[in-house]
Amino acid sequence: MPDIVKKYLDKIKEFWNKYNKKQKTIFISSVLVAVIAIAILGFVLAQPQTVVVRYCSTASEATEVRQLLTSNDIPCTVGSNFEIIIDKKDEIEAQLVLGSNNIASTGYSYADVLTGSFSQTQDDKEKLYVETLEKKFAAQLAKIDGIKSAQVTIKFEDNSSIFEENKDAHITATLVTSKTLSESTTEAIGLMLANNVGSNNTNNVVVIDDKGQLLFSGIADASGNSSGLKTSTKFQREMMTNMEARVKKLALAMQNYSDAEVMANLVFDSDKVTEITQKYNIPDGSEEGLRSTSYEVNSTNGTGSGGTAGTESNDDDTGYDIENGTTTNGEYNLTQIDWLQNSTYTTKEKAAEAIVYSDSSLSIILTKYNVVSEDDLRTQGLLGDMTYDEYKLANSSPTPITVEEDLAQLIAFGTGIDVNNIAISANMKYVFLDTPKSSTPTSFIIQIVLAVLIVGLLLFVVFRSARPVTVEETEPELSVEDMLASTREKQAPLEEIDLQDKSEARKAIEKFVQENPEAVAMLLRNWLNDGWD
Repeated sequence: MPDIVKKYLDKIKEFWNKYNKKQKTIFISSVLVAVIAIAILGFVLAQPQTVVVRYCSTASEATEVRQLLTSNDIPCTVGSNFEIIIDKKDEIEAQLVLGSNNIASTGYSYADVLTGSFSQTQDDKEKLYVETLEKKFAAQLAKIDGIKSAQVTIKFEDNSSIFEENKDAHITATLVTSKTLSESTTEAIGLMLANNVGSNNTNNVVVIDDKGQLLFSGIADASGNSSGLKTSTKFQREMMTNMEARVKKLALAMQNYSDAEVMANLVFDSDKVTEITQKYNIPDGSEEGLRSTSYEVNSTNGTGSGGTAGTESNDDDTGYDIENGTTTNGEYNLTQIDWLQNSTYTTKEKAAEAIVYSDSSLSIILTKYNVVSEDDLRTQGLLGDMTYDEYKLANSSPTPITVEEDLAQLIAFGTGIDVNNIAISANMKYVFLDTPKSSTPTSFIIQIVLAVLIVGLLLFVVFRSARPVTVEETEPELSVEDMLASTREKQAPLEEIDLQDKSEARKAIEKFVQENPEAVAMLLRNWLNDGWD
């Protein structure tokens, strides 16, 4: 192993040493430039986008807001003008935190609607401003976990301009939720909506879901009953949420379904019934019941006959009737007895709501997902003559399936609701997994392109500088004598002049001499002068 490493090191060293000092300097400089360029590009692309979440008027206020955000794990910085700067990805969470602590965010200003022409009236600008707020609030709410989409309606009071700093607005938000929102989340949403329009309280903010359930209400009742109504509504919502969660957990526990949607219609009774029952036991051997009270009245009356006045009346032998005397006897008896009876006393008083299970009902929709991949469909030949997109379109609708007979009975036993008040529907839905396609972020592509360009430029410089230089040998300068000698050597021997037969060249020369005698004389004079030199 060390020999192999040494071999490659020697090759690298040999490759490096074949360049001169200048080429090595260019190579190192190019590498450093490429590394620095890539580092700068990565640093620029990695810089987070920031937004201003609030402008503070004093340093103490800025400190308070910063501490509030940092305590909720939201990093922030304070600018030179006491503005609170955060990452754009934390904007919604920061607004919720500030709203729940009655601190208004920057909100939306009048400048958001000054994009129209000068022909816009004040009423047109106010309507455009309201529409802008509604769209932006809906977009913000849709970014909160558990909310699919939202619709916001804002109505300002007619007696004031919507561009005033302190303004009252009636705000209604309808949320399409993917899960149950907690009480703290809905309250934070209400506070955020009120603060973003500059309202001093949440009295006119109402938040409901797509099922019509009240999630948040800040409406104040002058009679003071709003607090009790809000508490009662909150309790009922929590009971229904708890019931729906229990039913969903029970239905999915059968492991035959992938998802369940449960809607509970619970009937609540606010009357608390108290019954007091009194029972009296008769002692053993008694032939009558127990007496509560009894009294008895006896009255006797009587009269007798009288004899003749005198001694005759004392004669024991008197045997005749005395016609002028009578005797009367009378008797009156009254007995009254109150017997103790078993009794039941019923009283009613207001108390917390109780579920009337006999009148409550449940609606359940069960979904079974059948996951099918594009590769499996093609491998198993299930597509047939259809394309993959046509197959997906043909099987996009849910298909009803049969529900287990004992499922409703299980839910009835688990909740206490009558089995006849439970409606269950089940369907099967295909989930298609497309063949994954490579998706590369644009920033990554830019980095790759720049890196390739830099490396290409680097290689071009290196190989350009490493190309061997062609050395052209310079012939030594020749003297005049050498040139004349070489010329004489290279000259071909002249043909002998035939005096009798004139050649074409001779004829041309004679003609030239005849036509230009002066030029010929000048030429001969120059030749003679050169010969003397």
